[in-house]
Amino acid sequence: MAEKRLKKVWNGLAWIEIHHPTTGDLITLQDGTILNTKIGTIESTIETHVTDATLHKTSGDNLKLSNLPNDALSTFATKTELNTHATNEDLHKTKDEQDVLDDLTSFLPDLPSEVFATKEELSGLALTPMVVADIDARDALTSPTVTIQPGQQVWVQDPTDDNVNITDPGAALYLWNGTDWYFLLQMGAGQEIIHDWEEIINKPSVLQDSNLAALAAAVANSHTHANKTLLDLLTDVAGKLYYNGNQVGSLDNRTFLQDEEPGTESPTPTVVRVGDTWLAPIE
Repeated sequence: MAEKRLKKVWNGLAWIEIHHPTTGDLITLQDGTILNTKIGTIESTIETHVTDATLHKTSGDNLKLSNLPNDALSTFATKTELNTHATNEDLHKTKDEQDVLDDLTSFLPDLPSEVFATKEELSGLALTPMVVADIDARDALTSPTVTIQPGQQVWVQDPTDDNVNITDPGAALYLWNGTDWYFLLQMGAGQEIIHDWEEIINKPSVLQDSNLAALAAAVANSHTHANKTLLDLLTDVAGKLYYNGNQVGSLDNRTFLQDEEPGTESPTPTVVRVGDTWLAPIE
């Protein structure tokens, strides 16, 4: 007949019993305390606690739950009451407010036309930029037969006849100020803005001339390490760290089958490691 032994595991401080051949599977707490109760018994107790609702609320809670329907009716508005409130306009504004609204409704149509702007008048305030072919077409917009408002902007596709403002090909934008055309800008290759680094004001201090060489060196060495040869020997195998083909810190756990507690032998005690198992005799 096989010998019955206790199964213990070394947690770094003490041997923790995880199995007893006579009591079955045990539950060991973090502090080493062993619950001398079988798991099945504990599961039954927990299940009873969960399904027994009286264990989860006090008698006061039960009283509140039983009175909830009556309390709710006296405290909260019903759907019918809310619907009446929403459809009854008297509940949303006072009588004085209603009188003001009634007066305003009858008063607005009788206001003189100069008080409010019409939709057409308001739309005239939004001056959409116009597009014409050349300078002559632009000037025709201000002839006696054409009405153009001050503030109107016009894009001239070919403004080469403007000998004062135009130096390069490309469309130009003008603004009518009521008496003259005002040149705003021109789109063309000659309008590119190019500045040397020294001409930029308030540029980042880290990019000043004195730091440009250091910045260039930092970019060049961004992936260079002094110990690159050593780092290249580190690999990941199935989520475990290896160095030069060998797993780092790979120590297999051992199982001791002996009466004497491992680590207490004399004259040379065994060096036990976390996770080692001891099949100990039953005390």
